Amino acid sequence: MKKMVLSMLCMIPVFGICTLSAGDGDGKDAAAGVQRIAFLGIGNDNLHSNYFSDETIAQRMNVPEDSINEAFNRIFFETLSRASLKDGKTNMVYCCPEEGQAIRESVKYTMSGDEMESDLSAVPQGELNGFLKKTSTAYVMLVDQYYIKREGYPYHNVSHIINYSVYDGSKKVVFRGRHRFSSLDMDDLGRYSKQFSKIAGKLLAKMN
Repeated sequence: MKKMVLSMLCMIPVFGICTLSAGDGDGKDAAAGVQRIAFLGIGNDNLHSNYFSDETIAQRMNVPEDSINEAFNRIFFETLSRASLKDGKTNMVYCCPEEGQAIRESVKYTMSGDEMESDLSAVPQGELNGFLKKTSTAYVMLVDQYYIKREGYPYHNVSHIINYSVYDGSKKVVFRGRHRFSSLDMDDLGRYSKQFSKIAGKLLAKMN
């Protein structure tokens, strides 16, 4: 079953995946002036829970345990990409792990309560400049965390907390967002696409 799910994920039509399409060098599509955002997704260990193990998360979400982050990134990006294509003003560019690895390794994270925020201050400016030029993007988007919180009495449900940030080429925060929703239990990851669409709507409204 896990092999089947992984195969299905690999067939998802991810626009821009691992392809560094040429822009005009300033992060905009030359033809239409569309803003381009490099999607780096969620970092290692930032999809976590106060209650569920990685094995349980994978089983409930119906994804392979050794690629939970990859599965989330692909489905989340697919939702963002479809929304941006419909919007017509923003182009989300998927970046393979190895493409943004140097940046990911330099990102710092701080946790306060249930919230987690990323910080690009330790990312070498030259590294970021080179990455943006190579991907023809002007912004970088990180999913700071996906926190799955098992609530106790009197709720006995599951809260899903997603923090995300968008940075410009000078490492300044353009937008930070937080999306929280609840479910009776954990479910197939694909069933949360409507919630991811709400994040896409907030993001595009802010960027436009």
